[in-house]
Amino acid sequence: MIRQTAVAAIERAEQANVPGTPRNQLLAFMKGYWAFVRSPVFLTIYRLVLGELHQFPDLAKFYAHEVVARGQKLIAGIIQRGIDAGEFREIDPMTAARVLVALIVMNGIWRDEHTGVPLLAHKGDEEVFNELAQFYLHAIAPSDGAFAQADGAPLDALSFIPFIND
Repeated sequence: MIRQTAVAAIERAEQANVPGTPRNQLLAFMKGYWAFVRSPVFLTIYRLVLGELHQFPDLAKFYAHEVVARGQKLIAGIIQRGIDAGEFREIDPMTAARVLVALIVMNGIWRDEHTGVPLLAHKGDEEVFNELAQFYLHAIAPSDGAFAQADGAPLDALSFIPFIND
């Protein structure tokens, strides 16, 4: 099931030839990923991964390598091209990829009425996606006023945040 859904979606994204700038390519990826996260098959996979994957070490390795790592590598490549082109600020592409996945997945779950936590059920998919896209693209845009921690500064630069020092 994972091969036919998640891996197949990653393969399609890897093979997609999206014209334009890295920003356009990232936006196209985000739209496709949002559509996948909002599909009925995603919730089934998500429940399986959260609830059962720990019981199947070989499947967990497969999922980590073929889905998580491969998807993050795809996103990180787009982000690195954007950094190289000056469209995105200097940021660790793998961190930026991980954060993007978290934003999309959690907002997709919160949008779903059947998860038990429908925090965003009152909004449409397009509205939530537009919020995510605007937020994320702004967060990685070049800026002279970027926060040090987002640029890879050591955590001691965040000593003013209580839980960092606990």
